[in-house]
Amino acid sequence: MAVTQKLSVALGRAEAAWVKKRATKLRTSVSAIVTEAVRSAQQLEARREVLEHLVDGAEPPTKKELARARREWG
Repeated sequence: MAVTQKLSVALGRAEAAWVKKRATKLRTSVSAIVTEAVRSAQQLEARREVLEHLVDGAEPPTKKELARARREWG
């Protein structure tokens, strides 16, 4: 069972309507849609970090950095 934490989130009306519509369409909860969005943002950030290493000519990522990226990329 996943450990969760309850949060209060304020969204614009258009965003809130979209989230509710998507939850209904997918037959899931608003929380699941928000979690999906957060995970997507984490994956995008991890990809950007890897690209920064490659573009900047930096040292190759460490094993720890690679493991983190793999976890975040799912």
